[in-house]
Amino acid sequence: MNTKGLSFIALALAYGLAMPAQAATLDIVTGNDFAPYADEKLPNGGFATDLVREVIKKIGTEANIRFLPWKRGYEITGSGEALATFPYVKNPDREAVMLFSEPLYIDISRIFSVKTNPVPFTGEESLKGKTICNPAGYVIYPMIKAGLEAKTLRLQEPGDMQTCVKFLELGRADFIISSLPVMRTITEALGVTDKLTWAEKPFRESANFLIVGKKAPGGAEFLKKFNDGLAAYRESPAYVDLTKKHGLDGAVR
Repeated sequence: MNTKGLSFIALALAYGLAMPAQAATLDIVTGNDFAPYADEKLPNGGFATDLVREVIKKIGTEANIRFLPWKRGYEITGSGEALATFPYVKNPDREAVMLFSEPLYIDISRIFSVKTNPVPFTGEESLKGKTICNPAGYVIYPMIKAGLEAKTLRLQEPGDMQTCVKFLELGRADFIISSLPVMRTITEALGVTDKLTWAEKPFRESANFLIVGKKAPGGAEFLKKFNDGLAAYRESPAYVDLTKKHGLDGAVR
């Protein structure tokens, strides 16, 4: 375990939370290739990054938000080396080792496929025999996990969602689970927007959270303050302005 990282977090919590006027910088991580929510190439790092930064300011401290590979960021948050990471959805494996904030935002996940080989999602049965592309470190939803365990689904697990889109084009995967804002950004960048389609029936509504490792010293106390700041920020006109700024007005709630 990285004791230097733990010491930094302990100091940040001791001074950043107890004495806001002399706040230390908190070590928080996120990842790339998740536009419009998180990517260091986006304005202010994307909507989720901008939101977390503003909430941290609201509780009287500052955050050093680092962009790391998703799997790495999750691992060092779980170990307590980093204080928190975002945005993540819940699943039982994560809930076993992480504490979750109140929802940062809620978006709608859908099944995406290519128009030449559409996947008309109607429920679990409609996915049997298919191959899902799910980037390493992304959530595997219970329905998908059950299919993988029963061997009625196959998995491709590259490093990013752009590669998953390419796998759809190449026929190496049948479908992706994502949201319209995320896929719109990726497909426009790849020039393949007109090649993809999505199922009319939503896969699920997904609340996205900031998460703190249960091993992080003072993590629960930080999360309480963060939740208070988040509630106040979401009720203010600034939250609506932020969604408009990132082109998400009406796309998230």
